[in-house]
Amino acid sequence: MRSLARWWLWLVPVVVGLLVWRPCAANYYCQPGLCPSGGAHVGCYAEQPFGKSCQGRKPQLVAMTPARKAAILAQHNRQRQRLAVGKLPGYATAYAMPQLYWDDELQHLAELNARSCVYEHDHCRNTYSFPRAGQNIAIIRHFGLNMTKEYVMHYIIDHWYNEHPLAHTFVDTYPANYVGPEFAHFTQIVNDRAVRMACGMVTWETYNGYVWTNDYLVCNYAYSNVIGDRSYTKGPIAAGCTNGRSVIYAGLCL
Repeated sequence: MRSLARWWLWLVPVVVGLLVWRPCAANYYCQPGLCPSGGAHVGCYAEQPFGKSCQGRKPQLVAMTPARKAAILAQHNRQRQRLAVGKLPGYATAYAMPQLYWDDELQHLAELNARSCVYEHDHCRNTYSFPRAGQNIAIIRHFGLNMTKEYVMHYIIDHWYNEHPLAHTFVDTYPANYVGPEFAHFTQIVNDRAVRMACGMVTWETYNGYVWTNDYLVCNYAYSNVIGDRSYTKGPIAAGCTNGRSVIYAGLCL
């Protein structure tokens, strides 16, 4: 009997032009200084607990447990380490690639995007600590498959990183008005000005003859792809680390 299982993946990076979360009032994020390029901040009077597009779709926030946070960080840091030590074909070693750490405020803002049940980048997710915050998003839609949320997260992040064959010509200067195959998820992951990150996920149901599960992952980063900027500085492995090397990832800085 033929299986009816199906799944689809959509994913989008974010680019900007040159330009410990704490509970607070919604208008904290409405201050114009947070979004100098214009557009509403994702945290400015965000719909709670879920957006209008979630109505009737049984939305659920996927808990970012300590184990899930650790897995996401480890996957990102292994990917950064691979580039930093010269084990990624076509890429020079990294002079000062930092180890990534989790940031609760970036998680809060990522979850606000995911809670909309609308697959698109928010216009702005900057914080006062990270005024050029970046973002990767992806959604997997599937039915008839028993995929754990851990599997979905791991698959998506690997898919982002696996854009690297297309990105080596762009890591020195991020292009403007680029049209072509995606590579910007990868350059976001290996951006050496990003020192913190966090993700949020929401799952909901849609109906089209079958009940489809929609797993929407949003990851925010302390620094974005910036047009005209480099993704990382090339040089001797970790030679530019000012606070020493990571004890877990020898090619990354503390």
